[in-house]
Amino acid sequence: MNSSNKHQNFVSKPMEDKAVTDMPGIRGALGKRLQKQGFDKAYMLLGKFVAHKKNTEKFAKWLRETFGASAQQADICTRSLQEWCEIFLSTPTSCLDTTTSRPDTPTSCLDTPTSW
Repeated sequence: MNSSNKHQNFVSKPMEDKAVTDMPGIRGALGKRLQKQGFDKAYMLLGKFVAHKKNTEKFAKWLRETFGASAQQADICTRSLQEWCEIFLSTPTSCLDTTTSRPDTPTSCLDTPTSW
């Protein structure tokens, strides 16, 4: 699978139980180093990315310094996680709208109408 297909496949689906080597930028020796240190699932790197407050520079630096990722590998992986977060962790605009007057519309994303 070429890198653009790997990226598209990664960012278009929920995280679930993806292997760390399913992530763009992670393959071969880097994948083995990550796995050896317990980072065998993509969601584990996602957790580190979020722990770095989604700061792309800090996360990429962590990948380079901790696992010996090249600048290119770190950049590709980081951009993929950033895009995945934008797609799957963004708050929908409708969740922020508290002016809706329809009775079947939630006032927040935590409210779930019984008619849904």
